[in-house]
Amino acid sequence: MYFGRESRVLCVLRDPGKRADAASGSGFLCIENNDETSRRQKRLMQEAGIDPRDMLPWNAHPWFIDRAPSTNELELGVDPLVRVVQEMPRLRAVMLMGSAAQKSWQLVLRHYADMILARGIRWVPTYHPSPSALQTAVPGERAARNASLKNAYAIVADVLEKDA
Repeated sequence: MYFGRESRVLCVLRDPGKRADAASGSGFLCIENNDETSRRQKRLMQEAGIDPRDMLPWNAHPWFIDRAPSTNELELGVDPLVRVVQEMPRLRAVMLMGSAAQKSWQLVLRHYADMILARGIRWVPTYHPSPSALQTAVPGERAARNASLKNAYAIVADVLEKDA
């Protein structure tokens, strides 16, 4: 489904969810998994006109833990994340989905900003697409979070269109 290293977008989430754990799910990060996060991502990609082959999923903490990773755990994920970026010659945009992905990217930039900037990679922070990340008691905030997600996909679609 994905083009792997030839993808032009890297989608960074927090950590592999239960459906990506081989013991209880598909064993893969995939928009075809049977969970609401995957369904929402797939729908948002379709609405923005982003081909799944253009997006490679990854995680700030690439090991299954089923909880928010600590700063130390995020630091452990920096080198694998940078290796993925380095292996993607066509990379144009990185979607940072949720606070863990955004914190992880700040750690990446602390050490590798020159490489990221030299390659002209655009990063787009937004909310994690999971239902729990969109829940809030503040009136109108859920709609604003959903709009942020849609806008992030639209920005990435625009980056890809300009790269075509």
